[in-house]
Amino acid sequence: MRLAGALAALALGPALAAEPAQLEAQFFGARENLDKGFEDWREAGAQLLWRSGRERSAFLRLRETVRYGERDREAAAGFSTGLSPGWVAALEASGAGSASVLPEWSALATIYRELGGGWVVSAAARRAQYATASVSGANAAVERYVRDLRFAWTVFESRPEGGAWSPVHRLTASWYGDGDTRVEAGYARGRESENVPGVGLVTDDVRSATLSAALGVGRGWALLADLEHHRQGDRYTRQTLRLGARIHF
Repeated sequence: MRLAGALAALALGPALAAEPAQLEAQFFGARENLDKGFEDWREAGAQLLWRSGRERSAFLRLRETVRYGERDREAAAGFSTGLSPGWVAALEASGAGSASVLPEWSALATIYRELGGGWVVSAAARRAQYATASVSGANAAVERYVRDLRFAWTVFESRPEGGAWSPVHRLTASWYGDGDTRVEAGYARGRESENVPGVGLVTDDVRSATLSAALGVGRGWALLADLEHHRQGDRYTRQTLRLGARIHF
């Protein structure tokens, strides 16, 4: 979901005051430490993003994850386009071969509306199919841009097959510096479902705090870093460090 929001931010956000580059590549890797005797999780991947002007963009992302000792490989692609002045639509889909933990496939459709005065609202629908069951989801967000700041509130609703709807609320504050420099902090709380090998979908109370940063280092390069503290009910607490690099062509 983060990527769909980023695609729309390219069309609606203040970062577009200057014409962006046409092609962008990103490389990333993550290490996630879990307590309660679970093995560490790992992730690595790459993403290519293309955009034409302020309204059209497309991406392709490949990643490999190792969670609960199971290795999954996933491919995802999507695009965003302007529908009319102030309206942007984004579509995203993914598929995983082994799909031990990740969904076998997922689809996400989002629509954004710029209201003026720095306000943006959006709504989305999502469907994910796992090995044992499916999960339906919907979310809505309100964003406010003030000079080089962005504030957002998002509510995510999800329902595992045969289960009840569960919400997650997320608050985000971002600061945009010169070029590619950016800092973002977020906090989320609610209930969400996770696919556990050999068990299936498990719904827990969750809390997470995140801190992300991007530092432009010149010649089109930026260094990326993400920290997250995540509590998945009473099952585990996860500490994540994600590092990456991005280059504009």
